[in-house]
Amino acid sequence: MIGDGKVIQLEAQLNSLPRFSSIIRQEHNLTKSPWSGYDKTTLKKAPNDTTIFAEKTFRNQITKSALDIGCGTGCDALYLLENGFNVKALDQDHNAIEILKQKIGKNYHDKDTYENTSIQNFKIDSNAFDLINASFSLPFCSKADFKII
Repeated sequence: MIGDGKVIQLEAQLNSLPRFSSIIRQEHNLTKSPWSGYDKTTLKKAPNDTTIFAEKTFRNQITKSALDIGCGTGCDALYLLENGFNVKALDQDHNAIEILKQKIGKNYHDKDTYENTSIQNFKIDSNAFDLINASFSLPFCSKADFKII
């Protein structure tokens, strides 16, 4: 079993080597989400500066939509919702999506949807979103993934 301090580093390596991912997970008994420790540290995280900057760009637009890729526990998604965006939030970690749902509650149920999936498995239609936020999630994609995305 790998110590908790190494789990996030291992997850990054697994994402860059998807075909070996299941073998490594089995060898190291990684059945629960390796992100659970990270999720706990980001519960009250402020939105990223890049998200705040992007939101200001669309501030005067009447209707606005955003895709938040790798949303985690939702600091950016929640900020965008609070500032009038309709948000589609994606994360491959089921626990993170559950935390996001709890944070949002019923306040934005008509403006937010979330999906437990990776960007590699999500089809982005042309012009479907005004803003696509991918704070810190793209480094986990391989070169081959960018052809899919």
